[in-house]
Amino acid sequence: MDMEIKIKIKAKTDTDLGINKIKADLHEAYKRIYEMDIEDSENFFLKSGDSVLHMAFASTVRDMFKVTLSMEEYESNTSLEKLADLIRKKMKPGEETA
Repeated sequence: MDMEIKIKIKAKTDTDLGINKIKADLHEAYKRIYEMDIEDSENFFLKSGDSVLHMAFASTVRDMFKVTLSMEEYESNTSLEKLADLIRKKMKPGEETA
């Protein structure tokens, strides 16, 4: 699997990038990187124990949403639902995704 996965998203501002869009984008990234689906409330660390894929996922999240999350934030927000909420809170008005 190519670790240089790039997920292109149309540029959106914080005001029109809702929590459902963030979750949908996280699901797409997860499926591409881990090659499996996940429910909103499932623990993505436990679903796949591959640390290389976890790093690729974290990097993709950073690139997609232009937010940097600490390891502690990932460890305490291990479902896509919680992660989407955290990302939404960290995004600044006017920020765009890549």
